Amino acid sequence: MGFFAGLNPEKYDRQYSDRVLARRIASYFKSQAVRLSIVAILVVALSGINAALPVLVGRVVDLLGARPSLNVIWLIGLAMLGIGVGTWGFNWAR
Repeated sequence: MGFFAGLNPEKYDRQYSDRVLARRIASYFKSQAVRLSIVAILVVALSGINAALPVLVGRVVDLLGARPSLNVIWLIGLAMLGIGVGTWGFNWAR
């Protein structure tokens, strides 16, 4: 008896195409299209912010070897704080 044994079509299986099924599912979500769009935008923005933090940390490590000025250190600190607050805010909004 193989892994796929017993997976033959049954008489109660659906008799319509995947396209019909996809249209039916899309019709269920049509009333929530704005919400789904907002959530998708928030997820993309959150992903971008989360990806920016390791890049910024890498730049900071490179910059520390060059003995940066105090103003540059403050700007980097504020950028990291902004990324942290942005991550929290987008997670809250999501």
